[in-house]
Formats: sequence, structure tokens, C-alpha cells
Amino acid sequence: MKTRPARRGQRHPIAVDVEVTNLELGIQIKERTKDLSLYGCGLSTATPFSAGTKVMLKVTYAGQHGNRLHNDRAA
Repeated sequence: MKTRPARRGQRHPIAVDVEVTNLELGIQIKERTKDLSLYGCGLSTATPFSAGTKVMLKVTYAGQHGNRLHNDRAA
């Protein structure tokens, strides 16, 4: 069985809108988070990107937007 590395920060359950863009292919998906931390967030998607995919996250909460470049570590 494969074990996951320990998280760098505590995740907090919160559902906010997020746009995830695959920077290599330009594919964009819109989802809602399951949880959020300083270092990442959890999403449930029908077609997840491969581990290691470079993505841009646009998070929207209460009308405010925040962008972040991210390297997807999930498998």
C-alpha cells in the first residue's frame, strides 16, 4: 500500500469556488474545494490531472479572488 507524505499544514473544511487551469494544455475546470490550507486544497473532480501537473488556481470567496501557481502532488 502506498503511503502519502505528511501534510505541511492543517487543512480546514471549507467549500469555495476554484478554477484550475492546466498550464501545459490550457485545460480549465471549475470546482469547489473540500478543504483548504496555506499550502494546498482538496478537490473532487471527474477527470483529475496527473500528479506533477503544473496548474494555476483561482480561488473565489465572498467576491474576492486569489491566484496561485501550484504543482499538483496528488496521485
